Amino acid sequence: MSKESYKQVSWLWEPAVIIFYGFMKKRVWLAIVGVVVLCIGICYYMFFGRYSWSLSDDGKLTISGLDRPYYLDDCPWLDQREEIKEVVIEDGITSIEDDAFSGCPYLTSITIPNSVTKIEDEAFYGCSGLKSIKVKDGNPKYDSRNYCNAIIETESNTLILGCKNTVIPNSVKWIGDCAFGDCSELTSITIPNSVAGIGEKAFYGCSGLTSVTIPESVTEIGYKAFYGCSRLTSIAIPESVTSIDCEAFSGTKWYENQPDGWVYIGGILYNYKGTWPAFGEIVIKENTKIIAGRVFAGCSDLWSITIPESVTSIGGRAFEYCSNLRSITIPNSVTFIGYEAFGDCLNLRSITCLARIPPDIEYGWCGADSYRISLYVPAESVEAYKKAEGWKEFHDIKAIK
Repeated sequence: MSKESYKQVSWLWEPAVIIFYGFMKKRVWLAIVGVVVLCIGICYYMFFGRYSWSLSDDGKLTISGLDRPYYLDDCPWLDQREEIKEVVIEDGITSIEDDAFSGCPYLTSITIPNSVTKIEDEAFYGCSGLKSIKVKDGNPKYDSRNYCNAIIETESNTLILGCKNTVIPNSVKWIGDCAFGDCSELTSITIPNSVAGIGEKAFYGCSGLTSVTIPESVTEIGYKAFYGCSRLTSIAIPESVTSIDCEAFSGTKWYENQPDGWVYIGGILYNYKGTWPAFGEIVIKENTKIIAGRVFAGCSDLWSITIPESVTSIGGRAFEYCSNLRSITIPNSVTFIGYEAFGDCLNLRSITCLARIPPDIEYGWCGADSYRISLYVPAESVEAYKKAEGWKEFHDIKAIK
């Protein structure tokens, strides 16, 4: 049974509310604004904004029109998600909204036309049965190069959507956030040595994944990148990785097999497994190279931390909410500090950074209160810190005596 076509008109309530409120409050000018907005909106949608959709008996969802399908709440085909097996978006549609097709368990095939220039996050998240992904030739923003069964953002070479049959091309530089999210039928994946980063939740919930090889080209592994890959039993992190975020491998068989206490992946301090004891003072063991993201987050009893000279990277939000931490010394070996590494450390009053070259701070913000925290650096580097992104925000930069 073919489903009735849908024409988007749910936006009408917004100017209608303005008109109603204007009359109720006797504010004529506001009612006039509402009428003008309503008229402009009607004209726009009459000539440019119309779209329709239909779902055939064999599960083929076809979307056509002159604009992006926009909806204020749930997408109009929500109730039929379990009936959708194929999605065909015709030329004219320009954007695919967030969650537009997420959770369609029997969707096996999608085709993206040349007109689509924006695909929002998680548009196809959790489509576990997806087998075929194709972007038509000539799309200015996306491609499916080398018949890879994936959507790749052409300019950045970021793979934004994959499926169980995806072969990642050697030209891909980044595996995007949620690219394979909840792809439970994915059993193995080869990541080429062109890839530099694996985004947040890139392989989240890939419960069928049994093996993955991370190449030496990868430098960053995002938040919950492999979370919930319950059959993944072994993990090897190459020396090239300089940043790994919180819970990247939690929910895997490998993590389940780790004993309680500090968990390491090679030279990476990954997290603490089990119930946090009342740590007051922590000495990180020698030969640790990376402190992963959020390792100490919320450790309110922590007042002293010793970081060895072997550490080169401190992950994002690593010490977030360590409310009793009063001072910290960053060794000369550290070259990178993640975003908000010291966020909401309410009693932090001094940071001593022994690095002569100011470490890079992700997004230029380490989370520290730059007005009330004193920053101590090598005497010959004071001016460099005053000019460096992220460090120059500190109002009190002093030479180490």
